[in-house]
Amino acid sequence: MDRAISHALRAEKAFAADLIRHYGRSKIARGELLTLRRWIAELPESLVRTDGELCMLYAWALVHSGELDQAERYLHHPAHSHHEINAVRARIAAFRGNKQALILCSEEVLQALPETAFSLRAEMLLNMGCAYLEVGISHKLRAH
Repeated sequence: MDRAISHALRAEKAFAADLIRHYGRSKIARGELLTLRRWIAELPESLVRTDGELCMLYAWALVHSGELDQAERYLHHPAHSHHEINAVRARIAAFRGNKQALILCSEEVLQALPETAFSLRAEMLLNMGCAYLEVGISHKLRAH
């Protein structure tokens, strides 16, 4: 599929966008975010901005590339679910070390996520656990 998308990016951007939209989540699940980021960056910006799924895929890829401010720019599409926006924002908060925002966003995501969204639920629970652990440790260190 990677070669098919690479070829489509050279010949037919709309078809490449369809393929990326269809296979992008699997790239995220496998941790292949740099590849996903590169593919989406090759698409016309206008195409990405008007497509909710491409925006969300790009936001995830940018976050995991450390481009946090850039990722935030792609979280404003009307098709995005509130819980997925908060999931990306939780990851942004984690990278920035903002424990309160991390906890708040993760809790909001967990309240809205379907029980079957195992990967995202696991990530949000891990976020919260780490944040609570660090907040608890820092409070104890300040007390001593």
